[in-house]
Amino acid sequence: MGDHTVLIPLWGPRGLMFSGPEALVGAGIDPDLVRDVAQWGEDWQTVSEAPDTHLRAVELIQRLRPAFYRWYTIVYQP
Repeated sequence: MGDHTVLIPLWGPRGLMFSGPEALVGAGIDPDLVRDVAQWGEDWQTVSEAPDTHLRAVELIQRLRPAFYRWYTIVYQP
């Protein structure tokens, strides 16, 4: 879910899961996927109501699920 103050908008029960792109790469997530998530987070801050933003989020969730399958269940909450 997007937030106007973060680039990596991945949230868990205790809040924001990753402080930035470097933390996500450090967790072993593919740098290309991290770049795309960070770009989405940046874009969301300026064009959050664009239909493309939500479609891109769904695509990113599909890419994130296999990367986190051992640790987390990834869902999108617009």
